[in-house]
Amino acid sequence: SRLIGACDFIPDDRGRRHEESVAVLANGVLKLTRAGSYAMRAMVGLARSGPKPLAVRELARREGLPPLFLSKILTPLVRAKLVKARPGEGGGVSLARPAAAIRLLDVLEADPGSLARARCAFFPDRGCEGARCRVACLFRQEETRLKRSFASVTIEQLAQRLMLHPANGARGAA
Repeated sequence: SRLIGACDFIPDDRGRRHEESVAVLANGVLKLTRAGSYAMRAMVGLARSGPKPLAVRELARREGLPPLFLSKILTPLVRAKLVKARPGEGGGVSLARPAAAIRLLDVLEADPGSLARARCAFFPDRGCEGARCRVACLFRQEETRLKRSFASVTIEQLAQRLMLHPANGARGAA
């Protein structure tokens, strides 16, 4: 069955729970796209499935993801050497290295579209220009903190935390 609730457990560099950091995503710095969300879910699914290749259709079924969209999402993960793809009979996809060695930020940065910059808070007619912006924007500071938070969590940790989430039937989970 598909596991939910991962983001409840991602602390930022100040020890805040991820719900507080999500406000940064929602209020104008970065937007986690559907592709980014699906990429995280796919990587956790691969971590849970073990080292043996898993057919993309089976991964999609297990994680509740659209198979065709998942195939497109896996392409940048393969290019970034986070996922191995083996064609043919008995082939499929698997993690290219241990889940403990893959950071959430690696997954989200594998596809530049996973974390999209939001509109500028001061000039809503254009997108955030990031480091090129002349406004010393507090949102950019929060973006840096959020990325540090994503860099501090591995896919292995995320998979373990998901197993403990109350929504997944775990007892006594925080």
